[in-house]
Amino acid sequence: MKKLSAKPIYDRIINFTPVVLMALMPLFFLPITTEYFEFNKQVLLILGTILLLVTWAFKTLFGKQMEITKSVMDMPFIGFLGVVILSTIFSVNQAVSIYGSDGRAFPSLLGYGVLILFYYLISSGINSIGTMKNVLNALVYSISLNSFITILSYFGVYLGKSAFLQTYSFTPTGSVTTSIVIAGVSSIVSISLMVYNSQHVKAKAIYLVSTLVNVTLIALVNVWFGWALFLAGLVVMTLVLKAKTLTQCKVGLMTVLVFATLLGVLRNVPQTSRAFVNNSYPYEIVLPLRASWSVATSVIREYPLLATGGSTFYLDFTRYRPLFLNNTDLWNIRFDKPFNELLNVISEFGLLGLAAFIYIGSQLIVLVKKSAKAKEDNYIIKVLGVAVAVATLVYLVTYATTLNTFVLVLLTALLVRSMQLEETFEKVSHVKVIPLAKVNKVVSVTGLEEESLKHSPFKLVIVIPALLLAVYVGFVTTKNYMAEFFTRSSIYAAQSNNWDKVYKYQEAAIKANPLKDSLYVRHAQTILILANSIAAKGDLTEDDKTLIQNLVAQSINVAKVASENVNPLNVRTWETRALIYKNISQAAQNATEWGIASYNIAVQLDPTNPKLRLDLGGMYYAKGDYLSAASQFRQAISLKSNYANAYYNFAQALAQLGDYSNAKASLETTKSLVPANSEDFKQVSAEIEVLNQKLSSMGTTTEQKPTVEQIQAKEEPKAAIQEPLNTVGNQQPTIGSDIKENTLVEQKN
Repeated sequence: MKKLSAKPIYDRIINFTPVVLMALMPLFFLPITTEYFEFNKQVLLILGTILLLVTWAFKTLFGKQMEITKSVMDMPFIGFLGVVILSTIFSVNQAVSIYGSDGRAFPSLLGYGVLILFYYLISSGINSIGTMKNVLNALVYSISLNSFITILSYFGVYLGKSAFLQTYSFTPTGSVTTSIVIAGVSSIVSISLMVYNSQHVKAKAIYLVSTLVNVTLIALVNVWFGWALFLAGLVVMTLVLKAKTLTQCKVGLMTVLVFATLLGVLRNVPQTSRAFVNNSYPYEIVLPLRASWSVATSVIREYPLLATGGSTFYLDFTRYRPLFLNNTDLWNIRFDKPFNELLNVISEFGLLGLAAFIYIGSQLIVLVKKSAKAKEDNYIIKVLGVAVAVATLVYLVTYATTLNTFVLVLLTALLVRSMQLEETFEKVSHVKVIPLAKVNKVVSVTGLEEESLKHSPFKLVIVIPALLLAVYVGFVTTKNYMAEFFTRSSIYAAQSNNWDKVYKYQEAAIKANPLKDSLYVRHAQTILILANSIAAKGDLTEDDKTLIQNLVAQSINVAKVASENVNPLNVRTWETRALIYKNISQAAQNATEWGIASYNIAVQLDPTNPKLRLDLGGMYYAKGDYLSAASQFRQAISLKSNYANAYYNFAQALAQLGDYSNAKASLETTKSLVPANSEDFKQVSAEIEVLNQKLSSMGTTTEQKPTVEQIQAKEEPKAAIQEPLNTVGNQQPTIGSDIKENTLVEQKN
């Protein structure tokens, strides 16, 4: 392997940065933004990439030449980025596709762009084999530490007194799923390094302990994809590393296998599982494969080539949610990620994105296969090959996050760079050198010959755009971060009931990031709460009434901006707008009509959602239009045949219409769906008795045949999760106490 000479401070920064990033990324989070984990990891990655870009720019400016990596990964990466750009241009929401959705910073154009830039800066800039070893060690140590912290949380040992720390599922990655998959990657890397360091007792012991910690986490959480990834990694390792090499560390390998088997047995045997199983552990809810496939194929039918754009799956899900989910416990959950990243690419980047994604995978396979042919003394290539293979498999079992994608891209960059240093891999990866300065020999006044460095003006063409790009990305990131910071500050202020500060922080957040719909939704709700708090005082003056009216108007206007301008395809913005109208329905004459119109649009955006039909029916019920209310409740029943609250409200509407016989039948169905001896059961039983008395007084005592709905409800599985029964037309709005009559200024003609 060729030796690269050590270079000045530029190279030290470039070699030092990936090690620091790898050490920090799994563990880094900050509780000063709305979302503590994913968003802050992306910001950390962006800052690291900006540092690398600026360093590279100055190195290019003062250097003699520029090195650019050329490998089999160029076309796949650039092609995929091109698809992401095109998909963003034609996205159903460009802002979301550029910056990510609420709580999901990745995937997005910004996220993918930064990662591909990071790939080229690392693969072209690292000039030390020691750096590659340090990155692998940082990966093992930081992920193992993350696994250890997650294990402590699993057993109720917490790192602090904050509420978010005192949960069984706390993990510095922010997601137990992400912790499991990166633990799988780390365990395989640890085993590979242990094999090649079998003669170094201390190193071997460290790698063995790291492996056991990661395997322990996989065994405790005991999800299928954790074991699948670990076992697949062992298979890849046996294919890439030679059998002779593996036999040099027989004791270590046997220890890992015996330990994993023993944990698996103890975890699942009833007599011993009590010591290992935390029955209160909150597992992450994942959209099933069948439902994910249904949404993805529905998107492709309407948007075949480029789909709907990055980070828009949460919009796709509500529009194309399969009806069969309504008869599962997932019926009232809105998912923003599918089963795995392959289906996410189909949903967000279309058939072109799928083709580019498969192309990336095929070329990564080429790199891994080539790594198996590396010489045994170049074991870093082999270990990186194994690591890249396992990190790639992650996308078949779960979705992409900033962290697991960063790990894959960094490992790929290191593998490409390590192959550049061995001549046998020249066809796979090599460096193209572009001269940027010319050395001229001149004779000085003393008569001695000296060298004069003449820089090419082409340097500025490269350096100036690079620096401008760094400034722009830094500016955008700062604006987004300030919006997140102000939003978190408003939440803290709300916890202290300081609504004036809440209002000011939310306005500052919207000013910093006017393209994020969730900021408007929160602000509209806060303004209405302020109006309600003033209205609740009683003995209102004319100034109070004017202020309330102004606040209500502002709340409506903010909700309109969110629903009509910022993100008209997000059903949540229309729901919020409808709730605002519901809050003022007793004070404004046509507020109910506006609320009904908002709910109708929400229904169009989420057509298979029975809860929206129920809420829309509630608006009709409150208006006194019981026939329209009954129609909506019946539609909710047709969407979810075991929806107790829909049957209950259908019965209330029918009773108001005087159809006591069918109202009783609907209540009987309700009774069969709620838990026996519950308060809801007793309430429904009492109401059935009331209807029996009314029917008896009317002379209607004939035994009624069961309805189609009753028969269907009995055939469907009884829902494990039911809402508490309530008459939605009489239910208080969820934003706050509704504004009553006489709280607004009387309108003058």
